[in-house]
Amino acid sequence: MTNDLFQLTGGKPMTIYDFVKVHVADFTRKATR
Repeated sequence: MTNDLFQLTGGKPMTIYDFVKVHVADFTRKATR
């Protein structure tokens, strides 16, 4: 799976922490509604 993702994106898979850090605005916006 990791090799497939690397071939598709050209980069290492994101960690959960990195994903949340990038999308923190989306998460907080949904939570405050």
